Amino acid sequence: IRPSYTIRIFRMGWYEGVGSSLKLTISNLPGVLQPTPDPDPTTGLIEANWQLSYTLETPTDWTTGVYLASLTADNGEYGYIIFVLRDDATPADILFQIPVNTYQAYNNWGGKSLYDHNSTDGQRAYQVSFDRPYANYRGAGNFFAGNYNMIRFLEAQGYNVSYATSVDTETSNLLSNKQVFLTERHDEYWSMPMRNRIASARDAGKSLVFFAGNSMYWQMRFEPSTTGQ
Repeated sequence: IRPSYTIRIFRMGWYEGVGSSLKLTISNLPGVLQPTPDPDPTTGLIEANWQLSYTLETPTDWTTGVYLASLTADNGEYGYIIFVLRDDATPADILFQIPVNTYQAYNNWGGKSLYDHNSTDGQRAYQVSFDRPYANYRGAGNFFAGNYNMIRFLEAQGYNVSYATSVDTETSNLLSNKQVFLTERHDEYWSMPMRNRIASARDAGKSLVFFAGNSMYWQMRFEPSTTGQ
């Protein structure tokens, strides 16, 4: 644990090749030692349930996009928290889905993923939680492994893009004022409500674009967390 750290929040994109834009800096936050919980003995589920350190209220002038919060300790050590800012009200040509379901399926933070090969004792979990960091890319999940490159391309070419996650596809009709649904690289884990929403959009005349392998390979389901969310 370090005594203090700084959060810098970046919107990821093209930005004339720079790749991101710094939106906010929060300095001199006190470091807190947060525990790594044990897996549930039956399901392997790992939920962090950490105490709250900081709450971000996104300013109204921030645009839809993928954002990285870079947490840098006073000794230079750093990690990331990734989040997506939606804009349901503004029309756009393309809705780009960030496949966080698949990010989380392969995430082995705390020792368990949905796969034997990167789980402790070679025993996978049967449930995984979004209430935990991503182990790879210092907390950025699979973002730098593919989705970042597509975002840079889309924004460099000037496409009108709105962003959401696969969790949003589960809960919201995001395509009402968008024309094209786009996902890419590796979008493996889908729920039935997600598929039904996208199929309904297709039947209503929307276009679907899959620049991805292994699409919709596993059917998964969302369930409440231990705190009921």
